[in-house]
Amino acid sequence: MTTLSELLYPVSPTEFFAEHYSRRALYIPGEEKKLRSVFGYEELNRILNSGPVPLPTLKLAKAGKPVVVEDAIEILQEVQQGATLIIDGVDAYSPGLRIGMAQWSEAMGEPLQVNMYLSQPDNQGFQTHYDTHDVLILQIEGFKHWRIFVPTVEQPLWIQKGHKRDIPEIPYMDICLSPGDVLYVPRGHWHDATAYSEASMHLTVGIMSRTGIDYFNWLTDELRSSEIWRRDFLPPCARTIADAKNSSEFVSKVSQLKKHLADVFDNVETLAAYDSYCRASAQKSFAFDFPGQARPEPEFEEQKFYRTAGQQVWIDEDKEDGVIRIAVEDRLYTLMGTAGPLVKQIFSKQQFSADALLESSAPISPSLIADLLRRFVLDGVIHIAEDNRDVEEASQRTT
Repeated sequence: MTTLSELLYPVSPTEFFAEHYSRRALYIPGEEKKLRSVFGYEELNRILNSGPVPLPTLKLAKAGKPVVVEDAIEILQEVQQGATLIIDGVDAYSPGLRIGMAQWSEAMGEPLQVNMYLSQPDNQGFQTHYDTHDVLILQIEGFKHWRIFVPTVEQPLWIQKGHKRDIPEIPYMDICLSPGDVLYVPRGHWHDATAYSEASMHLTVGIMSRTGIDYFNWLTDELRSSEIWRRDFLPPCARTIADAKNSSEFVSKVSQLKKHLADVFDNVETLAAYDSYCRASAQKSFAFDFPGQARPEPEFEEQKFYRTAGQQVWIDEDKEDGVIRIAVEDRLYTLMGTAGPLVKQIFSKQQFSADALLESSAPISPSLIADLLRRFVLDGVIHIAEDNRDVEEASQRTT
């Protein structure tokens, strides 16, 4: 699968984030076959022919308006008449793309989402608009003409989508994408696109960057555990802020809240907890694996295991508290610090055996190792390699 470095080449990821990200659109020309391993018509047809019609996340649009369809014939007819075919979250149907997305997300440090667009020549699916997240456009097939305009709302949030629609008249970038090209468009930058010459297929990779508002929303929930924030805000008998503002009790309470918020806001432990939350809640490469996950008490002697490719793992050793935290597959585990070497062995390899873990984890009892492996298997973090299964092939599966 194409790496992030290969995707952005000849621009390095470091240069991309330091000099281009959130500033201006960037055009990265590429060879025709550069993105063929990422997606293509063969994979699109497999998805359309192997699921319900229409897919739950499939939609069509023409001239900025949605087109309602109920079956395959209607989909085909609307596409032939110029509608753009869209599959939101297309990685949910494509194991290979899902693995790539997990790897790009890990390299960027931000959650990603990916949509597929199949557009017909000289037809616009959407009118000039801006997105509230940064995007990478991966031109897979055909050609598409893009126009990028300066933002009228800097760093917009979702609630500011299409704000006032005061669209600039002159684009600062006017570019035609060919197969293999990549285009970066910062959030808030107005843009439109039209296929020409032939049908165009591209992927839009949305970079769902966490903002200060995201952090503050999370922190608001965390503050619920502090008694000081659960107290009544206004003093007894005060019905409005105007009634309360001259009250010494109210002034003291506001002062206490401000101090507590300042103490918590950039506290090392608070930031570490938020990092854990972000990693645990990011998109995962989870894979069901029956019958192993259905066994209430699986035996692990002489057993072999594997992890799915693209799995994102975050490990933090807190020596002060004597614990190790692992965020993986939408779960957060907290173990005693003595489990550190065992955890590192498990998550440093795509495949491993129970015997190898037992031999190299002397300070930890075999029963504790078995309990941890059992928990990871039942949670879908690791998988049992059955005797009749090719482990190399199995480790590449993901749903």
